[in-house]
Amino acid sequence: MQRQKKTDIVDFAAAFHRKYPRVWEKNKQRWDKIFPEVKTSVEVEAHIIRPGNVSAPGGMPREDYRRWISFTRQALD
Repeated sequence: MQRQKKTDIVDFAAAFHRKYPRVWEKNKQRWDKIFPEVKTSVEVEAHIIRPGNVSAPGGMPREDYRRWISFTRQALD
C-alpha cells in the first residue's frame, strides 16, 4: 500500500513529527515524495482473551459474516 498507492494509512507522518520535530519541519512539504521510499517493518503481538467469542467486524453485512464464519469452521475441521 505504501509504495503502490503512496498512502500513509498508518499515519507515520504524525509519529515522525512527534519523534523528530526539527527534521519534520524541514521535510514536511516533501513527505509525499519521501514516504513511499521509507523502509518500514510491522510486527504484531496479539493476545486472544476469549477464544471463540467472535462478533461481526464493524461495517460487515451480517450475511457476509455468516458465510465467513461457516467457511472458517469448515477450514478448521
